[in-house]
Amino acid sequence: MVYWIGALTFLFLGLMGQRGVLLALLAFACLPIGNAFAVFFYANGLYVYDFYFVAAFLVLLKRSLEGQLVFCHSFALSALVLVVLYAVLSLYAGYPDKYYLRDYRLVLYVLYLYFFITTAADQSFISTRSALLIVVAAGASSIAYGTLSSFGLIGFDDAFYEKNAFRYFAVSSYICASYFAFSAFVDERQKKSFLYPIAVVIAFFALVLTGFRVLTLISMIVFVGSRLASRRGFVFLLLSILVLVVGIPLVSESNELVVRLLSLDYKSVSRDIYIRYSPFFSLVSSYTDLELFFGRGFGTVFEIPWFYYRENLDPLNNSIDSTYLTLFSKLGVFSLLYIGFITAAFSKLVSPSDLYRHFWVWFFFLSIYLVYSVPYQITGVGLAIGIFLLRRGQFE
Repeated sequence: MVYWIGALTFLFLGLMGQRGVLLALLAFACLPIGNAFAVFFYANGLYVYDFYFVAAFLVLLKRSLEGQLVFCHSFALSALVLVVLYAVLSLYAGYPDKYYLRDYRLVLYVLYLYFFITTAADQSFISTRSALLIVVAAGASSIAYGTLSSFGLIGFDDAFYEKNAFRYFAVSSYICASYFAFSAFVDERQKKSFLYPIAVVIAFFALVLTGFRVLTLISMIVFVGSRLASRRGFVFLLLSILVLVVGIPLVSESNELVVRLLSLDYKSVSRDIYIRYSPFFSLVSSYTDLELFFGRGFGTVFEIPWFYYRENLDPLNNSIDSTYLTLFSKLGVFSLLYIGFITAAFSKLVSPSDLYRHFWVWFFFLSIYLVYSVPYQITGVGLAIGIFLLRRGQFE
């Protein structure tokens, strides 16, 4: 019931067109849309917010046909053509089952990204203050839900999330991650707002609360590195190092979250990565030479051994914890095209032509793809939202 109420709400917001964008972004920022609460936000292969993007995209198409809007040329369209072609060709392999349909997540993710590209190019109807308040709301909601979880005031049906109650991650967390990482690239109106430093700080705390070591490390590298072109950025780097050197020893022994973030020894990390990737190695060992080149197409699944020990989880999954390996199993070498197209679209969304900014966008995403299957994750849309909010407010 909760799922369908949410789905209908997002559908209505999508049909509202421009008037529904701000409310939808607030919903993304404030609702605990993530794996821990998937029972409320996921059903039959669809996330609750899919209804928003499908409806919103149809409204954009209607406006385009009426001459009110011109669709943007984007690399995302090339990614869309590629995966639709694979979806059609995969039908020759047999009858489409639920796993085949779930791979349309690759199509949906391109539509999400293209929606933000087209909306960003349209007249900006989200003010600077609104954009910053959405980031603050995302960070505040993450911290609030995380606090409730750590004190046992929120329960989980899944033993995994009950054991990791000291962490919290949702769409709001990913909004904070990408906004924090690229916060040096916001428009001038945001930099001059008193809310800007508040948004950056609260986004950082929401990021740390995820307990995701790679996401936190890469976001911090981009946050600092993107500022080194200025003298102020170099001073900030020195201050950041000083804070880390002094602060980490004070909390590392007593804080479970910090202990997890700092457990980066080579042996444990390599063992963890190998276990996460093992379903891919088991699957690809049976591939023919032709499948190694073209992939097995839509409907390819991984058997996840540890899902057998968690209730209500299907041990056959459409993805594993790597965008590269997940897509390679389905698209073969053409997976690099899909990855290149969506990353280029992200890069253009951050900045039309600044190569310095493009470098950091590519570094961020190519690193994140190693350990996260971004197009398939329920939280993956948050990365696009965080980037979209960077440059809102040019028009007040």
